[in-house]
Amino acid sequence: MSSSDFRGLRFGTKVSSIKNMIFVGKEKDKFPYSNEQCSGKVFVPFEVYKIPDDNLSVGSVEFDSLSYGFYDEKLFKVTLKKDGYTSSYISDMRKSIKYAEDMDYLYKVFSSKYGEVKSSSGYHWKVNDLKISILPITVSYKTSDKWYGVAVIKVGYIVRYEWAFVEKLIKKEAESLKKNAINKCIMEQEKQKQKLEVEKALKDI
Repeated sequence: MSSSDFRGLRFGTKVSSIKNMIFVGKEKDKFPYSNEQCSGKVFVPFEVYKIPDDNLSVGSVEFDSLSYGFYDEKLFKVTLKKDGYTSSYISDMRKSIKYAEDMDYLYKVFSSKYGEVKSSSGYHWKVNDLKISILPITVSYKTSDKWYGVAVIKVGYIVRYEWAFVEKLIKKEAESLKKNAINKCIMEQEKQKQKLEVEKALKDI
């Protein structure tokens, strides 16, 4: 794999020119915004595809899914995901140990190619026009037991490739959406302020 492709599939390639791609839905990249008056989030949608019978392995690590993200019909994101190993205080710890072993193995594989990095929230490499990440996923919840909940932790991880060129386009669209959202928020606040002023004035007549 070069710095601009994933398993021979070049980033920026149009989805229409790739064989066997199956559309599975849309996802959204989330961008928060905030100023003195308003705060919230905007979302930029992109399409997600998969390839039947795709290779879900990286060495000895078997992932649960492999998806391809397209923005403006161009490939810009590839995500390998391990849904998670579930563990609780009543289960043995072998699953948690397996999770740690997998993360350590993946880091060794990627660092041998892209160099060693340090991070407390996953591992990140910048390789020319690609951003490559290994990220942990942790979900905590309780069982729906009638009398008491059993604390359960589900740990997983993803490996993600993101093409910087399209990421910039997405962020540009997000900035436009943020600006529109803030302007709309300010206008609504102004209308509410005027409404309250009218209601107050009506009491005087």
